[in-house]
Amino acid sequence: MTLRHAGVAWLVAWCLFAAATAAAALHRDAGTRVWTGQQGDASREPWLEIISWKPRVQLFHHFLTDEECDHIIKIATPHIARSTVVNPDGSIGDDPIRTSWGTFLSRAHDEVVFAIEQRLANWTHLPVSHAEDMQVLRYQNNQTYGAHWDDVDVGEGQEQGLGGGSVRVATVLLYLSDVELGGETAFPRSRWIDKEKQTAGQPFTDCAKGGVAALARKGNAVLFHGTKLGSRRLDKFSFHAGCPVLKGTKWAGVKWIHARPFGGRYPDKPLATSGASLAAAEQMLADRERWQVDKPACQDHNAACKDWAAHGECTKNAKLMKVQCPLSCHECCLPDDVLCERARRRAAVDLH
Repeated sequence: MTLRHAGVAWLVAWCLFAAATAAAALHRDAGTRVWTGQQGDASREPWLEIISWKPRVQLFHHFLTDEECDHIIKIATPHIARSTVVNPDGSIGDDPIRTSWGTFLSRAHDEVVFAIEQRLANWTHLPVSHAEDMQVLRYQNNQTYGAHWDDVDVGEGQEQGLGGGSVRVATVLLYLSDVELGGETAFPRSRWIDKEKQTAGQPFTDCAKGGVAALARKGNAVLFHGTKLGSRRLDKFSFHAGCPVLKGTKWAGVKWIHARPFGGRYPDKPLATSGASLAAAEQMLADRERWQVDKPACQDHNAACKDWAAHGECTKNAKLMKVQCPLSCHECCLPDDVLCERARRRAAVDLH
């Protein structure tokens, strides 16, 4: 095994002892920092449940406080729009498979998001620098996300996932609200560890009865691995769906985690502070949207740019190509071109 593959194996390896240690560490924080104010209610004590090995799925009960959930919903609500999908051919657009609405919160957006991301790293044993921005989603009125995988299957020795860069090795789903009926996360090709005990008394809808599933309960979080143990090959058992919301509203946060660093250096501190400066965090989102509108058009300035880029000139003659061919060299992206934006951010990775 090469050092590179050994590193991958270490990165994606599922270690029950490590997970238990992380849970214990977070549990110890309950009286001081993480779950302050809820120590007296035994039903709110955080605890970790392994619900499946195929795929590897953990359910962390009470991972978030009610205040954290409400905060994320509050700053995301003014900015949500219809969710899109990345198709196998690389195109971006609406699809009946995904009918939610959502927006993205930058990594370390404010001190609440920053703290959540640090706790996620402690739990998953995957660095904060490997995770994408948090996508905040809202599902109502029978809205759903049909069964899918979070990345494509790469061949042995290959590095590139959907849209370029490293594959997504894990996903964390953060449930920000209670759903009265429906809205489960379902794994139709999965296997319960002990189905009778794990499903007893659980009000699963028909959508969630074909395999392992997790109810959408405010403050809970689900971690599942999309790749096989010690490999970047797709774990076919990780096929999953967001069941239709039949009654109520489902709010959720999604963190996709990659095999390699994503999107440049992770900030050393929150980009804004919460609480007294919640308005500042909200203003950041508004400013970001304004900046996106005001950006100059993403276009090449020479008809030969695509050909030059195909022959490696973006690297060989980077200074000139950055000015003449920003589109072909992925220095900028067309509006709503999610694949391009992912590739551009991955190219900005700081490995130090």
